[in-house]
Amino acid sequence: CAVFRQGPQDIEDVGCSYIVSSMLHALDTASHCLGLQSLDEQGRNKQAGTARALVSERLAGDIRILVYLSAIMREVCAKPLRSSFLEIVRARRFQEVLDATIRLSRRRLRCETEGPKPRDLFAIQQVKNARTSPLAAHLQDFSLPAVFEHLLVCLRHSLVQAMYVESKDGADLSETWLWQNQGGLTMHLEALTWSVTVAHRFDKAVDIRMEA
Repeated sequence: CAVFRQGPQDIEDVGCSYIVSSMLHALDTASHCLGLQSLDEQGRNKQAGTARALVSERLAGDIRILVYLSAIMREVCAKPLRSSFLEIVRARRFQEVLDATIRLSRRRLRCETEGPKPRDLFAIQQVKNARTSPLAAHLQDFSLPAVFEHLLVCLRHSLVQAMYVESKDGADLSETWLWQNQGGLTMHLEALTWSVTVAHRFDKAVDIRMEA
């Protein structure tokens, strides 16, 4: 995050290899702690029943985690195409985390609309007469529309960067950064459906309407 807050010249001074390795390490850490590798198509942890899966699922469904994770990916995507951040966007790990975050966000939306209502950690009093958690006071700064706005920007930028990649014969879908593969990626195909739902659900959010 400190890298993102610096000016363009300062970012170049940090060094490309440091930026790339640090961000990819952060993505690996997020994937490990949130159990992103174990998610099914509905955003549920396939290893449900274990203590580790329980903790990962509670963290992964927390609105604060979703906001920060999607915001970091948006920051990476929004950097200039000629910066070292482009290498991160084209990394398979970035695409996997982006896809998993979309699934988690869609699950959160289903819970908010169909139930059961999501419960964020330390957001309410756990026992009677207990002090209110200081984290609860910041929940008003986090919202699901902000998460989907970040994700839509990420999807748009992933399409834009692919336009500047030279096409090649025999490319498979694992090379997610290639232009000819964009139309076959699940996260883009599914966005055709859920982006309409999101735009309708959050029709008062101007940024959502613009991106969707």
